[in-house]
Amino acid sequence: NALNEYQVLLTGKETPQVEALWNVIGDVISHKKEEDFSDHLKKFLEMKLKPEGVIINREVQLNRGRNGEAGARTDIWIDALIKEKSEKISLCIEVKGSWNPSARTAMKEQLVDKYMGNGGADVGILLVGWFQSHKVPQKNIWGDNRDMARAELEQQAAELTQSGYLIKSIVIDCEYRL
Repeated sequence: NALNEYQVLLTGKETPQVEALWNVIGDVISHKKEEDFSDHLKKFLEMKLKPEGVIINREVQLNRGRNGEAGARTDIWIDALIKEKSEKISLCIEVKGSWNPSARTAMKEQLVDKYMGNGGADVGILLVGWFQSHKVPQKNIWGDNRDMARAELEQQAAELTQSGYLIKSIVIDCEYRL
């Protein structure tokens, strides 16, 4: 699938692109913001999913805010037309960095409660970028345990799927190895 190809683009042997997600100034290394990660992913998806009928958007406002607050905004929203059925399927991708404490709760609190319920998404993906560097340790909410993060998020996705939602979690390796 496209997200597996994105992983290969980032960390593949030939011209890995993961550097685009990091700030490197001399010996100072830090990950870019989640917004930059989402932008990078959107650009890749646009290049990969060019078939007619696929629309990819960033920061889609799903509803109008109330009392001066902004409405719910998704990171990446994809609408695809199924020609055989003349139906549209909407996919919401919520993007988090592994340092963000809300990565543990975003699947339920954002994807399900905001975007899949009244927001109209048919399918949801929580995509966590695992940002680590052997040169400068990064603060991840799961420590250095990527496998624990995957297992925890897969368990949440399985529980929500049993509740009737089409939802998946993906942890993308964004490790700075150079």
